[in-house]
Parts: sequence; structure tokens; C-alpha cells
Amino acid sequence: MISQIIIAEFFLDQLLYSPEFVSLNESALRKIVSSVANLLAGRVQPLVEDSKIDLEDCIKLAMVEVLNNDLLLELVIQSRRVLSIIRYAQTQKPDTTQDFASKLLEKYGANFPTAPNTDNYPALINTFIDSLHPGLKEKALNARDSILKKG
Repeated sequence: MISQIIIAEFFLDQLLYSPEFVSLNESALRKIVSSVANLLAGRVQPLVEDSKIDLEDCIKLAMVEVLNNDLLLELVIQSRRVLSIIRYAQTQKPDTTQDFASKLLEKYGANFPTAPNTDNYPALINTFIDSLHPGLKEKALNARDSILKKG
């Protein structure tokens, strides 16, 4: 999903300037970021192999940013709703997956009562991208455009 790539770019930018992670090279940081993005996207197995982060640290890292950025929280919540819609379309059964993202949806979903649709979800992604600093915004736009070109 486009949102997962943009969230990963956001977290990579955060970690690049974090004293805790300054000793790691970009490849190692990308593995950590992939784990965090997978966690927030509702992947059943969120941790990327050799990511040098355990699930508890991954959750802590995600929560610090998510709870301090309402737009990021909304993007995570709405992306999880989109995933539930996709899973329902594929199985014709309600999505009962109990992953980290579904727990965020349960806890914070009422803060964002409007269901995602083909108009407001892309608008939310664009609003999130617009909120980023110029260098990160350019990376996010490039990632979004690359994905959209692939169709």
C-alpha cells in the first residue's frame, strides 16, 4: 500500500537523526523501519529478519510517533480500515485479525469516524505528504508516483 511506503519513509527520516540509531547504516535502518511500517500496516509477522529490533522496541518506536502526530495516527487507522475492506472483499468474511494495527483501530478509531473511501483516503495520503518537510515530501511524492505508475 502507498501509505505503508510513505510511513516507512517518515520513520526512516526520524531514525536518521535519532541519537539512538546514529551508529547504524541506512540498510540496517531500513530493516527497522520496515518492521515498524509492517507493524502499523497490520502485517501478521511485522518483524523483518535481521532488523536488530524486537517486537517490544518496534511497538515503542511506533507509538512515540503515532501518539504525537494526529495525522500519522489517522493515516494508520484509515489504512487499517482499508486493509479490512480488502480482506473482506477477498474472503467475504469480516476481518477478525488481531494485529497491532487492529488494536490501534479499536482504541483510537472513534477519533476518526468517517470510513475511508475513494475520495477521502487519497486526500488523507496527500495531506500527510504535504505535512512533511520538503526533502521528505519529495521522497514520499516520488514513492507514491512510482507506485501509481506501476498500477
